[in-house]
Amino acid sequence: MPTSRLYREGKATISSGGAFVNDAAKLTRDVGVAIAALNGPGLSVLDPTAATGLRGIRYCLEAKAGKCTMLEINPTAYKALRANISRNKVAATAINTSIQEFANSCREKFDVIDLDPFGGVQPYVYDLMKVAKDGTLFFATATDTAVLCGAHHAACVRLYNAVPMHNELCKEAGLRILTGHIARIAAQFNFGVEPLLTMNYKHYMRVHLRLRHGAASANESMKNIGFMSHCAKCMERGTQRGLVPKELSCESCGSRLMLSGPLWIGKMQDKKTLQGMCTAISGDSGTLERLCGELDTPCLYSIPKITKALGIKSVSPAKVISYLEGHGHRATVSHFDASYIRADVSAEEVKAAALAIASGKD
Repeated sequence: MPTSRLYREGKATISSGGAFVNDAAKLTRDVGVAIAALNGPGLSVLDPTAATGLRGIRYCLEAKAGKCTMLEINPTAYKALRANISRNKVAATAINTSIQEFANSCREKFDVIDLDPFGGVQPYVYDLMKVAKDGTLFFATATDTAVLCGAHHAACVRLYNAVPMHNELCKEAGLRILTGHIARIAAQFNFGVEPLLTMNYKHYMRVHLRLRHGAASANESMKNIGFMSHCAKCMERGTQRGLVPKELSCESCGSRLMLSGPLWIGKMQDKKTLQGMCTAISGDSGTLERLCGELDTPCLYSIPKITKALGIKSVSPAKVISYLEGHGHRATVSHFDASYIRADVSAEEVKAAALAIASGKD
């Protein structure tokens, strides 16, 4: 059994009380608190998977939440949660109940809902939409990345109603599957979703969305549901809009396409939110720096994968980016991995850049 320990993060000091405290998730908490703070003080917050209360307490202390409701069903963690609320002297309410029981009996609607379960989000999103309203900030963390990234193909189909990818595009496809899954459930409650910031970090996928109520918003949101495509032969990739893929063969070489979806094919970041969040958080290892400068275009390129397919020596992703920019294109490194880039070009143009650099013609 875990021993009790004191843990300090942000302005919060908590005791684990023998419950689990995930130090590695600090960045996900930093980002959520920063985005909430950008939306002003006095917000009502629901932390439906509170554990020891660290996340909810930080919303109170750092984002100046007006009210925070924290749910925890585990008796050991609930005991620690109550003690930590008292220790930090915050205006928060702890409830020893499940998400489902709470959502089906609560009449309150929250400004912020931050879902951070152990594993996947899919058992909880539907019920949490019942306590959302127009403008609600809906944040969610998924740690079932092996499912979302295609290592457990059947589980992704079963749990997310989506076909994953299991190649260099797996993390992007997984993050878009997660976003699309939430968007499709939100649409059932007449909510559209506006991605503010989405990210992959260590073994987490994290989405920060704003909900907009109304059939028109939900319909508009559903226009961003579609498929990602990847050609294993020529490495071309792209997106297709709609619940049924229209192209099954690669337009460049005629080979059969690998498809992933349904998933979110729209914008994944809000520039104003990104800028505000990056200003508010400092000292990160580089994930946020790459995220803040990353192009918001679908389908990234793995430079090592491309050079291996071409049978040439390794080239620097930075040199590929510089080469493409020198030829009038936009290109950036990806926060998924420093060896991945995003660019507004085709796979053939990225391959041409790599070949030129490898041959010394850059």
